[in-house]
This record gives sequence, structure tokens and C-alpha cells, in this order.
Amino acid sequence: MLVLHPEVDEERRQAVMERVRRAVSEGGGEITGEDAWGRRRLAFKMAGHAEAYYHIVHLHTDGQTTSALENALNLAEDVLRHLLVRQDDVPQSEEASSDEDAAEDAPEPVEAVS
Repeated sequence: MLVLHPEVDEERRQAVMERVRRAVSEGGGEITGEDAWGRRRLAFKMAGHAEAYYHIVHLHTDGQTTSALENALNLAEDVLRHLLVRQDDVPQSEEASSDEDAAEDAPEPVEAVS
């Protein structure tokens, strides 16, 4: 997740995102999705600003690329804050079987008697 300066124009926001895309691709990773949330009100002020642009990026990469990306984001003037979160993939077959097990273990509904 990137939180970008609220005064940044569209061209500079796209430049930041292009730097992120380039850093990921040069490190052998891939971006699987992007979601621009636009300008939002912040829960608390950051660097004196009450609003900022939010941009979510989903990517697959290794640890070295992640470190390089964090270093680049720390140096970017237009980025107020960023957060990289590791998400372990859950295989589809395990997820489906755990849902079935949960349904089997759930208690049967009880009918109300009046």
C-alpha cells in the first residue's frame, strides 16, 4: 500500500507507480493487481496533511526485490507512507476442504418450539 502526497498531480503519481513496476520487474517479480483508491481523508495527519492518495499493489517477488522496493519508496518524495505485507498463498484445494470440514462440524439448527 502506498500513501501518496495529496498535492501530487496525476503525472507524478503515475511516475511513482512506474518506478514501483520497474523495481518489481527488474527484480524478477510480477505485479498481479493494482487498485487506485484515489484521494481519501486520513485517520490522522501525516506530514501536516489531512488527505492523501491511496494505491494498493499486489505483487509476487522475493526478499531482495522487496528490500530494494522499500529503499526506493523510502527515498521517494511523493510517498508519505508505504506498507509491504507478506501474504502466504493458501492452495485452493486446502481452502475448499477446510470450508467443507467447517460445514460438517457446524451444529444443526434447532427449531423453536412454542
